[in-house]
Amino acid sequence: MSAPMATTYSEAVATGTFAARGTPRTVEPLEPFAFIHTLHYALERNRALPTYQQFREMNRTDSFLGGALLGPARRAVAEAVGEGVPEYKARDAMRWRVGNAYYSFLREVYVIVVLRDLGVDVRYHVLADALYAVDCWCADIVVSMFIGNARFKDRTSGRKPRPQQIFRRADPPLRFVDVELPVTPQFGVVHLPSRETVRAVADRIRGML
Repeated sequence: MSAPMATTYSEAVATGTFAARGTPRTVEPLEPFAFIHTLHYALERNRALPTYQQFREMNRTDSFLGGALLGPARRAVAEAVGEGVPEYKARDAMRWRVGNAYYSFLREVYVIVVLRDLGVDVRYHVLADALYAVDCWCADIVVSMFIGNARFKDRTSGRKPRPQQIFRRADPPLRFVDVELPVTPQFGVVHLPSRETVRAVADRIRGML
């Protein structure tokens, strides 16, 4: 069974597939919060970028995170096990899903910090990210960051909607800059773009202003 087509970014963020060790299964949305909401909540509570270990511990000790992410994740795993998926595969798949969301969060924070360090006044808001796939913006320029993966989102296809689609009828029209990162087949490694790559994005934004 393939994952359903998501119609909003929050659905796309919260929808995935149990792919660990070759066991396909749909993961139901971890409602009512998109992953990015829980990650930014952790960032604000921690007053610093949490490590993955810190984020996991906060899910165990913070009542909001327990209800927003840990509880729904455990229920999704239990549901999968109830349908015959071995527990270790279900747990592995959920760990991959949460870890992947955390890595994506780190990449976005890194690019925003470097862009601002290079003098580009990009702005961010969690609702723009969760609802409209806007990773950051500068004036009327929307920046979208992603690893090239047709299953989720690339320049031409994928399940996650692109801001160009969401804002296709914006008036006045918006402009868009894509930051596509290469796929690196290394488990447990954050795929950060080089400073030179981010500098090229900064130069492109400046040229559009």
